[in-house]
Amino acid sequence: ILSDAVQSGVPITAVATGLASAGPDLGSPSIEPLKAPRVAMVTGPGVSPPEAGEVWQVLDERMQAPPVMIDTINLPYADLSRYSHLLMVNGDYSGLAPAQVEQIRNWILGGGILVASKGAATWATQNQLHKPPQEQPQEPNDTPPGDPKPIRAYGQYDDDFSQTVVGGAIVRADADVTHPLLYGYSDSELLIFRNGTDFFERSDNPYATPLRYTADPLVSGFLGAERENQLAGSAAAIAERVGAGAVIRFADNLNFRGFWYGTNKVYLNAIYLSEIIGNTELPDTRMRMQ
Repeated sequence: ILSDAVQSGVPITAVATGLASAGPDLGSPSIEPLKAPRVAMVTGPGVSPPEAGEVWQVLDERMQAPPVMIDTINLPYADLSRYSHLLMVNGDYSGLAPAQVEQIRNWILGGGILVASKGAATWATQNQLHKPPQEQPQEPNDTPPGDPKPIRAYGQYDDDFSQTVVGGAIVRADADVTHPLLYGYSDSELLIFRNGTDFFERSDNPYATPLRYTADPLVSGFLGAERENQLAGSAAAIAERVGAGAVIRFADNLNFRGFWYGTNKVYLNAIYLSEIIGNTELPDTRMRMQ
C-alpha cells in the first residue's frame, strides 16, 4: 500500500483516535465503504469515436483502470451482471432494439449504474430509464397543431443556422458540493465546456440535480439567444436512484479532448462514488384519516 501511495502521490496519515473534531466519527454508519467498480463502456456503430476515446484515455492512461469495451452489435449477448457501471457516451443509440433497452433497464433495477452523456443521456431520458417502471408517463395520444411555417430569405440561412448550433462555449453551472458527484470540489461554481444541443429538465427530486446551469451561463464563446435561454437554469448533471441501481445523466462531455480537467473529477466520481448516492425521496407527510 505504501509503495502504491508513493507512486500515486497520495499522502497517508496515521490516526490515533476514531473521534472526529467535526462530522461523523470513524466507524460510524454514516461512513459508507466503497467497492471497486467493474466498468464497461458501449462502443461501436452509432457511438462517437472521439468521445469514447476520451473516456478510455482518462480511465486507461490516467487511472490505470481501463473499461471493458462492449460493441453495440455484441450488447444483446453481453452479461451485464458482471459489471457495476455501464458508460454510454454521446452517440445515436436509436438502433438498439427494445430488447436491449429492457436488458439495460433490468440491469439498472437490479443494482447497475448507468452513466450516460449527451446523446446517450437523451436516449436514456426518451426511454425513461431514469424512472421506475410504475412512474413512467404514458405517451400523449393527441398532437398539437404546428405553428404556421415562416418565410425567410434564402440568404439568411447561414446566420439562422449559426443560432441553433453550439460548436464550443464555456458555460457556468451552480454546483452542489455536498453531493457525491461533487466530492473534492469546494467552489459552488463550475465551468463546463459545452459543444452540443442536449438539454435536460431538472429532476422532480429536488436533491438529484447537483449541477445546473446558472441564469446567465455564457462565460466565453458563442451561444445563440434561443440556445442560451434553453440552457439557463437547466440540468447539467442528474443522478437518480432507480430500483437498486442508479442513472446518472450528463448534458455535456466532461472529458472533452482529455484536457478539460475541471470536470474530469465529476465524471470519475460518477464511477467511484455513485454507489453511495442515497435515495432522497422524502416520505409523504400528509395526514391520512384512519
